[in-house]
Amino acid sequence: MAFLQQFLDPSLRVSRSDTPDKLAVKETDRLQELFAVAMAARDIPRRLGADASDEELAEDKRRCRRIAHVAEQSLISWGAEVKPQASASISKAAAQVVWQRWWEEHRTYLDGRMRYIATWTYKTGEHEAWAKAALVKLGNEYRWLEYALR
Repeated sequence: MAFLQQFLDPSLRVSRSDTPDKLAVKETDRLQELFAVAMAARDIPRRLGADASDEELAEDKRRCRRIAHVAEQSLISWGAEVKPQASASISKAAAQVVWQRWWEEHRTYLDGRMRYIATWTYKTGEHEAWAKAALVKLGNEYRWLEYALR
């Protein structure tokens, strides 16, 4: 429990009906969408607009590839396979994503998920080993994305 305590938030409300499977599905669904958005963004020519320099466009493509790679590796760590998705909402998100702003929001999301899983485990008193593994996966995703967006 010592590892989990660093993420513990006793005032956080958790659903006792959550299970490791439900929590893992939520993460894999999120990562599937991230992979799809990153791949779609990579494929949009001049996504940053007509004023963007060649260097800016190249950097954006590189970030898209790196983020897609992180999403793919994270999916594998959760035991899922990448399922290519295409939809109007994915295309719209891909056209509009600004990776630095997205990262600010996503970093907060990952921190919140780590707190939630640790608190859920503490309050239910179950699935400690699963929770530790989940926190490692989320922490890896955090560090990999941080490196990808440098």
